[in-house]
Amino acid sequence: MAEIRIDLDADAVLAGLQRRIVPTERLMRQIGEVMRFAVELNFREQGRPNRWQALAPLTIAERQAKGYTGPILQRTGALVSSPALSVTSDTAVVTFGNKYAAIQHFGGAFQRQVTPKMRSYFWARFYESGDDRYKWMALTKKQSFTITIPARPFAVLMPDDVEDIRRVIRRFSF
Repeated sequence: MAEIRIDLDADAVLAGLQRRIVPTERLMRQIGEVMRFAVELNFREQGRPNRWQALAPLTIAERQAKGYTGPILQRTGALVSSPALSVTSDTAVVTFGNKYAAIQHFGGAFQRQVTPKMRSYFWARFYESGDDRYKWMALTKKQSFTITIPARPFAVLMPDDVEDIRRVIRRFSF
């Protein structure tokens, strides 16, 4: 599971807040909301400070064939809508419950078995598009393909986000 986490190790700040009878859970909730907004911004901008690696040409073609030309990592909306915020008196955590969140965030590779059904699909795509890559996939003697997904980090905080968190803490501290 991919997540971003802020642990306040600022005992003096927390002690000061408790002396002022300010519920620190409310502080952590506001910090968590800043974190969640940062994730939303990362999706909207498709990576910050640098844009994510572009999709592979085959992936783009497949998406266009299905009528989707929208942003990276947002075809179904499941990942972009999955951040969940949980807070305690000294921790704010944004988690992503999707089973594929971690591989999209960190990148990685996995094996996909080539089944007869897949070969039929590749032939159908070849006849439809004339793209020789599909013919090659249908005719391959390989029993599996390695699929590599580049890292597209979405659970990251930029310096501006950290400054926003500091502002939230200062509002509660003084």
